[in-house]
Amino acid sequence: MKSHFLNPTNFLLLIVDDIPANLKVLHRILEPMGYQMTFANSEKKALERMTQIHPDLILVDLMMPEIDGLEVAGILSQNLAYQDIPIIIFLTASQETEHLTEAFAKGAVDYITKPLHQGELLACLKPHLYLKYCLDLLVQQIHQEKRINQITRSILSYTSFDITELIACVDQCLYFAKQRGQNQWQTKQK
Repeated sequence: MKSHFLNPTNFLLLIVDDIPANLKVLHRILEPMGYQMTFANSEKKALERMTQIHPDLILVDLMMPEIDGLEVAGILSQNLAYQDIPIIIFLTASQETEHLTEAFAKGAVDYITKPLHQGELLACLKPHLYLKYCLDLLVQQIHQEKRINQITRSILSYTSFDITELIACVDQCLYFAKQRGQNQWQTKQK
């Protein structure tokens, strides 16, 4: 799956965690790889940040003081503008199945357990960023096809108008030619 489009510099990650040490660890792992990153230390700041940016992927801690990661995932997945952004949940002490099931039900696409391991984190990011890239391309192609269809319909409506007009002219010419031919034939007959 190595490709130029999976270049980390092409992707912006929003990382949400209330513990500054965790944000530093993530920065130390992801920055050398070239990922663009923006951070939020609370769910409220993350939701505010989403009005300013459109990240390619969101990493959010499950357990946070005000609104937990599950609530953030739920809020974002209900908003049409953010539904296409993959959300990965960080699990800490809470690794119960019920939290995983709820995370997936609220829009998370994957999870990573803490403590973080560089290889696991990077391996988790790649397929989701690849899928996001493919989805973005597909949406772009759909918009281009819609535009092409609009232009085609416009051309065809203009062309069909011209063809209709042309057919009317040809019919009129044929009528006059027929009339002229009949007149000439009648003149010859006399």
